[in-house]
Amino acid sequence: MDNADALDGLLPDWYALSTNREALSVTRSPESARSLPWIRANAPHIVVFPRLTISAELPNIQEALIDTRKRNALARNVAHAVDNDGFAGVTIEFSSASGGLLLPLLDFLRDLGTRLRAENHKLIVSVDPDWDPYMVGQLAPFADYVLIQTEDEFPLRANTGAIASQGWFERTIRRNLLAVPSSKLIVSIGTFGYDFDAFGGETQISVQRAWDLSSQAGTTLRFDKQSMNSTFVYRATNGHWHQVWFSDAVTVYNQLRTALSVSPAAVAVWRLGSEDPGLWRFAGRGTFPDAQALASLAEVPPGYGGHPSDVGTLVQIGRGHNGTREVHFNATLGLIDNEVMTTFPRFADAVPLPPASANLVALTFDDGPDDRYTPKVLDVLAKHNVKATFYLIGENAFSSLDILKRIYREGHDIGSHSFTHPELRNCSRVRVAAELNATQRLIQSQLGVTTLLFRMPYQDAGMDFIGSSRNLIETVHGLGYLWGVYNVESNDFRRLPYQAEWIVRDVLREVHEREQAHGGKSATVLLMHDSGGNREATIKALPQVIESLRAEGYRFVTTHELVGLTRDAVMPRSDPSDFLLETVSALRLGSIRTLSWVAGAIPTVAIVTAILGTLRLTLVVLIAAHQHWHRSRNCGDGRQVDVPGHLAVVVPAHNEESVICKTVRALLDARCRKPFDILVVDDGSTDATAEVVRTAFASEPRVKVFTKENGGKSSALNFGYRNTDADIIVAIDGDTVLEPDAIEHLTQPFKDPRIGAVAGNVIVGNQLNLMTRFQALEYVTSQNLDRIAFEPFNAICVVPGAIGAWRRKAVLEVGGYSDDNLAEDADLTVRLALSGWRIVSRPEARALTEAPEALHAFLKQRFRWMFGMLQVAYKHKSAPFLQPTGVSLICIPNILIFQFGFTLLAPFMDAILFWTLLIALGSVFGITNAPIENLTFIAAYWVVFQTIDVSAAAAGIYFNGERRYWRLLPLVLLQRFTYRQLLYWTASKVLLAALRGVLVGWGRLARSGNVQLPSSRSVRV
Repeated sequence: MDNADALDGLLPDWYALSTNREALSVTRSPESARSLPWIRANAPHIVVFPRLTISAELPNIQEALIDTRKRNALARNVAHAVDNDGFAGVTIEFSSASGGLLLPLLDFLRDLGTRLRAENHKLIVSVDPDWDPYMVGQLAPFADYVLIQTEDEFPLRANTGAIASQGWFERTIRRNLLAVPSSKLIVSIGTFGYDFDAFGGETQISVQRAWDLSSQAGTTLRFDKQSMNSTFVYRATNGHWHQVWFSDAVTVYNQLRTALSVSPAAVAVWRLGSEDPGLWRFAGRGTFPDAQALASLAEVPPGYGGHPSDVGTLVQIGRGHNGTREVHFNATLGLIDNEVMTTFPRFADAVPLPPASANLVALTFDDGPDDRYTPKVLDVLAKHNVKATFYLIGENAFSSLDILKRIYREGHDIGSHSFTHPELRNCSRVRVAAELNATQRLIQSQLGVTTLLFRMPYQDAGMDFIGSSRNLIETVHGLGYLWGVYNVESNDFRRLPYQAEWIVRDVLREVHEREQAHGGKSATVLLMHDSGGNREATIKALPQVIESLRAEGYRFVTTHELVGLTRDAVMPRSDPSDFLLETVSALRLGSIRTLSWVAGAIPTVAIVTAILGTLRLTLVVLIAAHQHWHRSRNCGDGRQVDVPGHLAVVVPAHNEESVICKTVRALLDARCRKPFDILVVDDGSTDATAEVVRTAFASEPRVKVFTKENGGKSSALNFGYRNTDADIIVAIDGDTVLEPDAIEHLTQPFKDPRIGAVAGNVIVGNQLNLMTRFQALEYVTSQNLDRIAFEPFNAICVVPGAIGAWRRKAVLEVGGYSDDNLAEDADLTVRLALSGWRIVSRPEARALTEAPEALHAFLKQRFRWMFGMLQVAYKHKSAPFLQPTGVSLICIPNILIFQFGFTLLAPFMDAILFWTLLIALGSVFGITNAPIENLTFIAAYWVVFQTIDVSAAAAGIYFNGERRYWRLLPLVLLQRFTYRQLLYWTASKVLLAALRGVLVGWGRLARSGNVQLPSSRSVRV
């Protein structure tokens, strides 16, 4: 990303061969899904030729090349993959080839090249530098370009030696020019290193890592004048000698001048991420290794992949610095013949705070607080008189404020562990700052202190990220945090409740290994977890760990004590006195004026709100009625038609162990004319979601189970899209049960090529108590009714995640599911509509979902929904002016005004009505002097609005077409005084969260598995 402007093209390792029955198919690396969208959005000038390695050692490869039918199939598959993925071409790398395979290889390249060029794609053939020029010459006519891998003379090197010596580099180019015209030749130049040990082993390292090793070992770099590569020798901590060889920007300068002298088609740099960044000043687009470039070598920018020498127990990590070097240019040779590093560059400067004593142990806990386990941890610590450090996740602390206060009250240190526990190394500076600031504001508001302690989610003990995470390091440093390091890992997050002894064993083993390495006791920072899963093993192991280490002479301390600081030094108190005085004064001066203005505005707002709400509801019912009549009239004989394209069902799941099998079983029982695969994507579940599906459906080839690291629902859905080539994708939630004919109904609209997505009809399948029945009524009378009414204007706001069908082409065109809001389904729906695709609904495609049965779960779900919809409206706030379409002119205002704004105003209207009622009743009993007519007004108001509500609900139930919902109609009268108040409360919380800038993560709802499988319905095929 840093040097994208310097590149013309990329040859990434994104393709691989896999065996699919008898044929070889091409698979794409998941890495491409992370990098390719960025490239296309930020560096569209870069053309991509993914590398596909063909080696004689690969399974079935010889048979596939020799057999004409299979060889043609392989060529066809490769060409199709390139065209389908939109790449400029492909790089075929032959790592080895015997004489017996030469003719089949030539036939394969001839066929592949013809297919690629027919679609305006190009073929690059990459070969090892030790290939016979005759064989290279035979391949060249069928390729657009031939890449000679002159970056590494590995085939000719013994145990140790130069990466690519200058003489060998020149000879290899000259030899291959006899077989390949320079207009087709691509020369590869390496910039990386090898760390050779005394036993013949080698480890590939970056140039920055080589510099760090030399700097830490205090050795002198030597520029080998024979090979014109750099080298040094150092002694490792285990006493063994190592030799490092690497090629930095000086080596690249020399080799680039040699390569350009033969006018090749291109020069390739291998490998990105390991290079000396100084090379981009003369090896990038529009640059040349001239005198100006020679002068630029004096300043050495830091590279990636470095490593700090010692991070201690608490460390301040800041931005690194450039290095310097001196070079000597030999005008006779036209090359640099000497280099001296005067200052080594550093990607990041780590300043460790040394421990106060070697026998100290800082006990730290990540991922809390947790209502179940953190209090138990605190009880154990109190019993053994131990103070610890808790690195808290903000959203967990927000839900457990009493525990947060207890941790601080009992004398423990508190640090930040982000707000939602994302992988911060992959986040922007804005996201990193938002994560840390949200948690910091929570701590400040609840405890009156500011923490300076921070530990990154997924942080490794070696702190390897220091060599590659510039955005993260600079943002954290700018906010003033100290990094909480750990050097002993308990691995408690891997343990089951009965494996407490394993935790104790692991901790003691690591402590003893550190003692051996340091020749005695060494200050220890022990990592454990008080949340994130079942922590019973941690609770059981904790007393044993404390007693065992104390018996060995260790003393338990907090982090601030570990480094000899006071508690206030790492958690200084916040002083809000000045701010509060100013605020109180301002409030006192403006309170009377503000209250007077509000009192005068409320009646007007109430009248306008009532009129607009009534008008909207009336229009929705009338339009929905017209749609219902139109569909009934045009339903014909109900025959279904074939829809072109393939079909797949994607089921994202996270901790759905109790319900996922019921979901998959219903899909297998579906009656659909078009066959389909079922892709279950386990998004980092901590339960056995993936295992139960694999076990239950082991004999069902249609069910495919994928597992990935937790990244959220949008990430899981995008993963599913990448792992299928279906034209139509039905996406459902892991707790959703489809009726047998639902998929058939969902797919029918796609016979119209303008359709981008189809919304199904979500039905509450666990109507067991009053809470779930209220939700069932809302689904039918509000959500589905709106969908039907908004369809003619292409203004459907959301295709529900519980049941929706999507045209894959359309989804990929708009960039897939986004992770920048909590309502990814709504966001994708709006983006599709704004891109010109039509969104329709099919009420007859029914899905039974499991609604929250408990109040807490309901409030949590609705908070996410409302917050997410508000994010979607804000994200597309300019659409009504820039793209005035149905979705922008109806959907977005509907979210802001009616779904959110009216819900916020409703409590004030109800409060006014209730106060007026009290005053009127008081006049009846002689307590107040209010006119008795007020009671009549209130009664009339209630009758009018209840009649409107009941009529709209009845219309929704009628259009839904299921008789059993009529028994829910009386709940409309009860809704106004119970259920709607819960929605008001949720809207208020959303507003406060939005004003505070609080980040909200996806919560987990406890699954009861109470959804009943649908009864059989007929479907005409």
